Amino acid sequence: ALWLEDCSPAVQGDQLIGCTSELARTVLGQAARYQGATWNHPQLLQHSWLNRATPESGAGFANLSRQLLPNFLERYGDQLESEVSSGLELAIQHSHRWWSEVVSDRCLVHGDWRLDNLLISPEPTHPDEAPNATLHCWIVDWQTATLGNGLADVAYFIGGNLLPDARQQCEKQLLTEHHEQLQAHGAVGLTWEQYQERYRHGAASGIYLAVVAAMMVEQTERGDQMFITSTTRHVQHTLELGTFEPYGSTS
Repeated sequence: ALWLEDCSPAVQGDQLIGCTSELARTVLGQAARYQGATWNHPQLLQHSWLNRATPESGAGFANLSRQLLPNFLERYGDQLESEVSSGLELAIQHSHRWWSEVVSDRCLVHGDWRLDNLLISPEPTHPDEAPNATLHCWIVDWQTATLGNGLADVAYFIGGNLLPDARQQCEKQLLTEHHEQLQAHGAVGLTWEQYQERYRHGAASGIYLAVVAAMMVEQTERGDQMFITSTTRHVQHTLELGTFEPYGSTS
């Protein structure tokens, strides 16, 4: 079945340009609704095509990212700052540990939640959206959807789509608001401490996705720019959050 809908006048976002805190707030508000509604949803847990994360699949992705890192660095290494290259290697070093950690609460995860997969409109695109909101969005391209840590989507979007200076100024406020909205929409019992821990862990997802995707898709000029930009932002984000500090100096 193919379901089509006219989203005009919405336009596609651009991860390279980045987004404002206003748009990020709109996107996170949109996410809180579907994340909260699917929080530990018993029926979704029964669908094997969606509930497919296993220790074996995590180990497989960790192995793949390690195997592809040399090719990634050969292609992009001279365009990455030394701090980014070191942070990237640290992430790959701890890939098995990272992928083995599974949160107890699961919800719908988009898996590639970035501006290029958003349609953004100055007009309402859904009757449930607040009439006084200045921006509205559709989230598209759900081919990587799964059940897992919903805060990985949040960290992936904030870390990869807000320019670093803008992110540092608004990150805490955005997370506070999203945590409250997530609870209101169904994530009952999710404490602020749990939220922060899962967000910190999820920040690394963009690193692994960048390494694997860059080596698996057709190479283009814009794609190269996107993978360099994405990797740089996500590595910087994990370093600021201390994502890998609990793992120590060895994998």
